[in-house]
Amino acid sequence: MNKSEFNAIEKRLAAHLSGFSFRGRLMFLAPVESVLRGFCFEPSGFAKDVFYLWAFFQPLFVPAKEIRFTFGRRLENGRRWRKDERDLESALLSGIKVEVPKLQALHNTEAVASALERFTKPNAVGYVNPHCREAFAYSLIRAGQVENANQVLRTLINSIDTTVTWQREIESRAACLREILLKQPQDAIEQLTAWEAETARNLGLEEFLGPTGVVTDSS
Repeated sequence: MNKSEFNAIEKRLAAHLSGFSFRGRLMFLAPVESVLRGFCFEPSGFAKDVFYLWAFFQPLFVPAKEIRFTFGRRLENGRRWRKDERDLESALLSGIKVEVPKLQALHNTEAVASALERFTKPNAVGYVNPHCREAFAYSLIRAGQVENANQVLRTLINSIDTTVTWQREIESRAACLREILLKQPQDAIEQLTAWEAETARNLGLEEFLGPTGVVTDSS
């Protein structure tokens, strides 16, 4: 499926979903604040008329140049949707409406931090994805939990595999932010705000940003 086909489906779906906008293959809650929350249509690499649909959220205060599905999942256990299947949009809308309340629940910094914490639990072999710890630490700073953020940043930095380039990049950011945090927490928040703006630009979402650029405390 091409961009125009996805856009046509998104437009029709968005008409039934309050508060959603769409751009490219994204359909998301707007205005976008500290966290991008929504859905992404993913074309199949094996068939032109097949696609997947992701429900995800992405903290903008973690620098990124692309959409990431670290904090997301494909709807209906990875169902392969076909553009010509019967009642496609009705089925899509049904699946989307199940996920919408979960995304709407991420309406303040504490809720975002709580959601991210679940991703920092070690797996069966004790591994935690550094991306998850980084996002969790930054969300704690956003929520004003300075001591907790400091502890998570320390754990993150100590867990980095310095032989891996992308992990060294995380370590560099985390170490810099931790130094700022220990000296002046407000400066750390300002750095996160700057990263939010940068990520929004990279994702082409500037026109959808909220007036404050931060998650509000109202539902």
